[in-house]
Amino acid sequence: MATDGTASNAVGLDEEQGRREAWQQLPRRLFATFLTLDALFVLLYLVAAALQFSHSRYFVLVNLDAEANPPSWYSGAQLLFIAIGYWVLASRLIPERPKVATLRPLWTVMGVGFVLLSMDEVGSVHERIGSLLYKLKVFNHLGFGDQWMWLYVLIAVALVLIFRKQLVLAWVEWRPQVLMFVLGIAVLVFGAFVMEAIHLRFAHHFYGGRLFAQIALEEGCEMLGATILLLPVFRILSWVMTSGGDSADAGSAETGVVAQETPASQAATG
Repeated sequence: MATDGTASNAVGLDEEQGRREAWQQLPRRLFATFLTLDALFVLLYLVAAALQFSHSRYFVLVNLDAEANPPSWYSGAQLLFIAIGYWVLASRLIPERPKVATLRPLWTVMGVGFVLLSMDEVGSVHERIGSLLYKLKVFNHLGFGDQWMWLYVLIAVALVLIFRKQLVLAWVEWRPQVLMFVLGIAVLVFGAFVMEAIHLRFAHHFYGGRLFAQIALEEGCEMLGATILLLPVFRILSWVMTSGGDSADAGSAETGVVAQETPASQAATG
């Protein structure tokens, strides 16, 4: 019986170790998978354009500038995947971890936000909003710029002001993840806002190969930004599923490094 018990314990430990390793590897595996898909969609688009398939009726299958096609569905799925990650963090489906649970309102709102962005990507919501705002002349006095951009900037600023305390706490507890999130947002905004604004401002300069290259850069940055944004949420989930539950543990689940709680962290959570 003792031998059987020892063998059972060994199997249990092996299973637990395997589970921990799977969670630790999940963020980088997701990143590698989505990064490969990003590159594949951009490459297929550029190859089809270079081979002059842009006038073919099948070009829509790889056209990054079209709606309701595989590239747009993929972009929407990326954003939805991020939303699911944040909603899991906000739920009680995961082990209780104080440093995660205290940020549940923030995780919930971020999940809602990424769902809306996913719907926008698939359903071309911002184009319709921009057209409506332009007709109503809501932001026209601000000068050049697609109208939806101003609305989205105002919403982002409002959310930052509303959740400023929780954002400070997130910075204290999850600084590497916050920096990664900021990087992802910067790349996403560069594609969705900056490159689109440049295209609108200098539309007469974009034709032929220049147009295809501009669209590839714009949409490629949007997809890459979303791929980077997958890392923070799934790294936090990885930590939750592999940590021992002590709120003072602040290490990366991927490296196994554990740091002591800092005075700043104590003050933020106190």
